[in-house]
Amino acid sequence: MACVLFKNWFPILVVVAYLFAPLPNLLCAACGRGYEDNKARAFKDAGFFLTGIFVVSGLALPSVLAHLTIIKTTALFLGLAGGLIVYGTILTYLHCFHGKKRDDDFM
Repeated sequence: MACVLFKNWFPILVVVAYLFAPLPNLLCAACGRGYEDNKARAFKDAGFFLTGIFVVSGLALPSVLAHLTIIKTTALFLGLAGGLIVYGTILTYLHCFHGKKRDDDFM
């Protein structure tokens, strides 16, 4: 919406950041499956850290673009709302349908 209404396609970068956000969790959880507990936990923590980087960059990018007056303030709020909806949808899907076991704490 923010892109179409204001004819500026920079807010779409937020969606790209949110689409890449769950990938570190998935990859690090898969890489840590063959190791003992401490190393597996280190892989999961690395995945959480990288996911945090993507989420914070997805929230900060529209703010920086609005501060530089590349996008309007209304586009900032629309971009943030759209990004949070996309990331929330991805998290909900992973939580419900990823097939987590009872003894796993996240994935």
